[in-house]
Amino acid sequence: HPMDMKMVLLPVVSYIRLYSFREGLSETGSKERARELFEKQVFSPELYEELMQAYDFVTQLRIRSQAEKIARNEVPGNTTDCKNLNQFELLILKKHLQNIAGLQTLLNSAFNNPE
Repeated sequence: HPMDMKMVLLPVVSYIRLYSFREGLSETGSKERARELFEKQVFSPELYEELMQAYDFVTQLRIRSQAEKIARNEVPGNTTDCKNLNQFELLILKKHLQNIAGLQTLLNSAFNNPE
């Protein structure tokens, strides 16, 4: 079951980017943007922590898969084979996937309702 980790992160990155544009931020990296949004109190401490944990965990899986492929003389990509994850990693990934799915609801309420 290969999973494209870059695509998993796309909703997180898009969520942060949309809020950054709305707030007129100049930062370009997702983590830097999220930090600035947190500091401006646009993101709650809980949301900020959730976003950063998901971002870091999924990025770590992606980099580890790339390193393993390089070690096997294979072309590194963005996919991680979920059958190579242990039970603990699978549980954490599942939790993050559920949280990431919830971002769509947050985006809809934030950007579709006039303030």
